Amino acid sequence: MTARRSPPRSVTKTNGRTTMPKPRANPAPSLRLLKVIVQPVFVFDDGESLVEQIAEPLVVPAAEWPAFPARLAVEMGEMEKQLAARLNLGG
Repeated sequence: MTARRSPPRSVTKTNGRTTMPKPRANPAPSLRLLKVIVQPVFVFDDGESLVEQIAEPLVVPAAEWPAFPARLAVEMGEMEKQLAARLNLGG
């Protein structure tokens, strides 16, 4: 004796007739931010001249992007402190 199998959940029986579900409409296309690539360009100002310094590009994942400007400001502050310390040691 074979066991009777119930139809898959996607199949319904109505009045003895088997019907398949209606296909879902494709969802609307969406646009999401994946990452941002930032090319920092710094200017070294020694009081007499300006020297442009191009840094390596930074890849910022989308999840980190909202906090990035604040993080960059903190990192630039640290770089400025390190530069000042180096200049004070050399002078």
